[in-house]
Amino acid sequence: VRTVRWGPRTLDLDVLVYGDHVQTTPRLTLPHPGLVYRRFVLDPLWELDPQGLDPATGMTFSDLRSRLLGTPTIWLSSACPDG
Repeated sequence: VRTVRWGPRTLDLDVLVYGDHVQTTPRLTLPHPGLVYRRFVLDPLWELDPQGLDPATGMTFSDLRSRLLGTPTIWLSSACPDG
């Protein structure tokens, strides 16, 4: 239990994907909302399963990662523009 906002946590666990499950609740969003923006998240997913799908966008981890490796793009919403 956290006693200080933004303070230390006992455990910090980020669930990135859970199969093809898509869910948004006050406590949990699946897949993780930052998944498509972060190479440090996409690189390991890509290594494990390059053709694995992000169920929110329908894009493969390989395609999402390629977008981050290409020309810089600014997305103004949490949805992928082509998704």
